[in-house]
Amino acid sequence: MPSSPHTQTVQLQLEKVPERDSHGQRVMVKDPAGGLAPKLLTGFRFAGGIDQDRQYCPYGYPDCGIYVTHVYSGSPADKAGLRVHDKILQVNGNNLAFLGHAQVAALLNRETQLSLLVHRGFQRFTTQLSDSLGSEARVSASVLL
Repeated sequence: MPSSPHTQTVQLQLEKVPERDSHGQRVMVKDPAGGLAPKLLTGFRFAGGIDQDRQYCPYGYPDCGIYVTHVYSGSPADKAGLRVHDKILQVNGNNLAFLGHAQVAALLNRETQLSLLVHRGFQRFTTQLSDSLGSEARVSASVLL
């Protein structure tokens, strides 16, 4: 995606941290080998994937890309500079364009350090329209600049 004055593509480096419970202890999960390993956090949520119906997405994203829907304050994602509505294009060099939601989640969980290529430029416009008889309608549009 080409950049314009309103858009940019940026590379972010994110290092996951161990999740801690309310007592400050590391949360442990079973690893693939059957042992225990610390549960690692990225600090963000995402929506999208080619298997998702975008008309049900609460933000009205214009395509089935992978979009950041929440960034937790103080998290690794927040410290790396990830923002809500960023479109994640690549994770560690892997193109996300033709992956489903679960495939992207697995890719994000695979490594401790993530190199993310993200595109910024999503905007949502909402306006109120009325006709000469006083009828009103609310119109929303999502645009990826």
